[in-house]
Amino acid sequence: MIPHERAVIADSLWTATANDSTTRPALTQDLTTDVAVIGGGYTGLSAALHLAEAGTGVALIEARQPGWGASGRNGGQINPGLKDGPAGIIAQFGPAMGTRMIALSGGAADLVFDLIARHGIDCDAVRPGWVRAAHTPKALADLHALAADWQAHGAPVDPLERAEFERLTGAQGYRGGLIDRRGGNLHPLNYALGLARAAEARGARLFGDTPATAITPEGDGWRVTTPQGRIDAGRVLICTNG
Repeated sequence: MIPHERAVIADSLWTATANDSTTRPALTQDLTTDVAVIGGGYTGLSAALHLAEAGTGVALIEARQPGWGASGRNGGQINPGLKDGPAGIIAQFGPAMGTRMIALSGGAADLVFDLIARHGIDCDAVRPGWVRAAHTPKALADLHALAADWQAHGAPVDPLERAEFERLTGAQGYRGGLIDRRGGNLHPLNYALGLARAAEARGARLFGDTPATAITPEGDGWRVTTPQGRIDAGRVLICTNG
């Protein structure tokens, strides 16, 4: 970003087809709540929504507007899992933590599609699966081993030979690959805006153009200071710069 210039979302497919132009107001008062959420991307918006659904008082502040950052300008792919497969995760973090990480990352796509369905979020979501391609024999062997690894943990991940890969994708020149049937795609900005609406509908308070300038202990909780107001909260979730 050019120094001293205010960053903006450039014209894009996502901004041109956004289905909500709501601008959240800046925080201009002091308020008290159970949880303060800093950051209006997917993490912050989902946290605010889940907290509000549980009956917890929540106020979210975003330095720009909800969905302004990477959450509103990515490719829209919903790809479950982590870089390593289940075996690698367990080897690195141990059975207890590794199993939890596998369940959390592997179930991420299910969570996204569940939120979309439960809250009626209009974001062009589709779930045809996620295909990964292999261009060498070694890459094919690695992907087929990864598919078997996920299958051993109950995930709908299937190896693809060349003919099936070409039938599914129309792409030629690859040796095959795998398909993770948990994956899909959506309109990333409209998904973020839908999460914001759902959170507000359940009682969360959202503020835009409100950067946090300080977080300090206050009594038994915390104080979040902003340019025009303060939030006193029992807990603070920092959901920024993902």
